[in-house]
Amino acid sequence: IMKIAPMNLLEFLKMAKNPRIGLRNAWKIQCHLNVCRREVRLSPTPWYGEIYLRSNTGDLIAFDQIFKSLCYGGLENLPPIRTVIDAGANIGLSSIFFSTRLKSPQIVAIEPEKGNYNQAFQNTKTFKNIKILHRALWYEAGAVKISNQETGYGIGFQVETIGGGRNSHGDDQGDYGSWKLDNR
Repeated sequence: IMKIAPMNLLEFLKMAKNPRIGLRNAWKIQCHLNVCRREVRLSPTPWYGEIYLRSNTGDLIAFDQIFKSLCYGGLENLPPIRTVIDAGANIGLSSIFFSTRLKSPQIVAIEPEKGNYNQAFQNTKTFKNIKILHRALWYEAGAVKISNQETGYGIGFQVETIGGGRNSHGDDQGDYGSWKLDNR
């Protein structure tokens, strides 16, 4: 039987009692992420479908902010919204929150970092109203690259323009096409 570290017992009990997480998912988070240090597949709840969190990344931080602390909780009282642009979608958790809590708007999720994009694609594949783009939102159309890849910890990446202004759709060197939001 796997033991829960004493310093994590209170946190585990809070998560298990939380209706957005539940006992099964709290146990998976504790065992897989905190003890075994490997990816975890969380079971669906009314708040999200089946989602995957990676170890040694900021995935659990994002999960805690969105589904445990409800950082977007006040948005549920807004009138119906037709379109949400989730710029810097990370692994898709905020897009999932918007999909399940905001009366199913169309969601365009933009994520430039390849590992996060792949995880977002996997996490949102059952949500027909979420479209994931492997791009960056930028002030002009053109090519950009992630400027803080080593320090981003899987969350909070920044991009910068690549010289020459060529347009790119992403490649193995970390260059990505940008997506300019045109307000016309």
